[in-house]
Amino acid sequence: MFTDLTDHVDRFKREVAPLGQFESLNPEVFDSDVAWSLADAFGEAQMMGMFPAHTLDGTDVSPALSPREVSAVVAFAGARHLRNQLFEAETRSKYEAGPVLYEVERSAALLRDLLKATLDKLKRVVDDDVASRRVLNEVYVIDAYALRSAGLP
Repeated sequence: MFTDLTDHVDRFKREVAPLGQFESLNPEVFDSDVAWSLADAFGEAQMMGMFPAHTLDGTDVSPALSPREVSAVVAFAGARHLRNQLFEAETRSKYEAGPVLYEVERSAALLRDLLKATLDKLKRVVDDDVASRRVLNEVYVIDAYALRSAGLP
């Protein structure tokens, strides 16, 4: 069994844009681009210690990811997308045509705080994942000692 990350493109779109607005906000982004972004996010999550038993081949992950693990990959991809948006964000724009003046100012601090909150959430996800594997491994070792002490193989 494997998970095809192309099946989760819509989850990513819901993560990074208001419902139904991804295509209008990102007109030049294709579903294949999103799938590769999910694959990159999976690799980043692996680099941080998640999914040690999984492998990535293109956009296919083996063995299959659980719904929780897919959500983690989507969250990593969303954080990458948000980080890239920060690079492109204009904090102040001013347009003038004759007597008409139009100004827009966006708070860079708001974007920074949003990215920080997202990264904090991802850190908690990674820490919980690593801690849960550690607990499972410790239980397995304790069970192995119990079996040996009982004279079982």
